Amino acid sequence: MRSIRRRRLAASIIPTALAATCAAVSGLPAQAAYPEKPIKLVVGFAAGGANDLVARVVAQEASRKIGRPIIIENMPGSNAEVASGAVARAAPDGYTLLLGSSGALGISPILKPRLSYRPASDFAPVAMLAKAPYVLITSTQSSFRNVKELAAASRKSRQGLTFASVGVGSVPHLATEWFDEAAGVKALHVPYKGASQSIVDIVGRQVDYGFTTIAVAAPTIRAGQTRALAISSAGRSPLMPEVPAISETLPGFEAVVWYGLFSPAGTPEAILRYLHEAFSQALDSERVRSEFATQGFDVFKLPRDAIKPYVEGDARNWESVIRRAGIQID
Repeated sequence: MRSIRRRRLAASIIPTALAATCAAVSGLPAQAAYPEKPIKLVVGFAAGGANDLVARVVAQEASRKIGRPIIIENMPGSNAEVASGAVARAAPDGYTLLLGSSGALGISPILKPRLSYRPASDFAPVAMLAKAPYVLITSTQSSFRNVKELAAASRKSRQGLTFASVGVGSVPHLATEWFDEAAGVKALHVPYKGASQSIVDIVGRQVDYGFTTIAVAAPTIRAGQTRALAISSAGRSPLMPEVPAISETLPGFEAVVWYGLFSPAGTPEAILRYLHEAFSQALDSERVRSEFATQGFDVFKLPRDAIKPYVEGDARNWESVIRRAGIQID
C-alpha cells in the first residue's frame, strides 16, 4: 500500500515540477499556466487587407511557439477605431490583443480628440511587427518622370495638380501633404473610399498622382499603366531597386505605416514579456520574412520598452504635418 501511495505522490509532483520549469523558461509565475486557452487577435479592418495579412502571417507562426491557437477576429469600422475601443475595454489577461497601426493609434487621436480610447494610457505594447513604405505613382501618360519634374509641372499649371488618397487623415494623405510641402508641389487633394478606384483614376489621368502600397501599385506598373516616381522609405526597396527613395531628393523624408501588437493596459508584465518573446521569434522565421517581403512589408522589431516612444514620436511627426496642412475631420 505504501509503494502505491509513493507512486501516486510522485505522479502528482512531476507535472507540478514540469509546470514550474516551463514557467521559469517563459518568465511567467509558476502558478500561472498562461496561455490556458486560445488568444484572440482583433484586427480593425476586413479580411484581405494589409492589416489582416500582417496579423494572419505572424499569428500562424506565433501560435506554434505558444502552443495555442491565435484566432483572428476582424472588427472593421471607422479606421480601426471600433476595434481599438473594444480591446481597450477588454480584460487585461493576455487573451485579447490588438493589431494596431499608425492610423488608429497615431493619427486618429489627433484628428478625433473625443475617441473612446487613449493610446498612451489604454494599451500596453507587446511587439512591433512590420512597417511598409508607399510608392508615389502617376500615369505613364503624364509628362513627369521624377519628383523634380512633378514639382515643376505643378508650378507651371494654372490650376495646380491633383492627388489621390484613400481618405482624409489616412497615412497616404498625410504623406502626400508632407511631400508636397517639402518638394514645393501645389496640388488639390481628392479623397477616395478605397485604393482600387483611386488607382483607376490615376491610370485614366482623372487625378495626377498619389501614394499607394507596393502591393497595390506593382500590377499597374508591370502592365505599363502607371510609373513609379519615388518610394517613401528611408532607402530604396529591394522589390523596386530602380525606384529612388524620396530621401535622395528630400533628405530626412520617410513616411511609412507601422503595425504592432498591443494588449489592454494592466496586463501582467510577465505575460507581456512572454508574448513579446513569442512574436519576436515568429518574426525571425523564414516563412514570415518571405511572406512580408512579397507583399512589400519590412520586418520591424523593437525592444518592448522602445515601442511606446516610437509610437509617440511617429504621432508627433504626423501631428506636425496635420497642423501645417490645416487638416480637419468634419
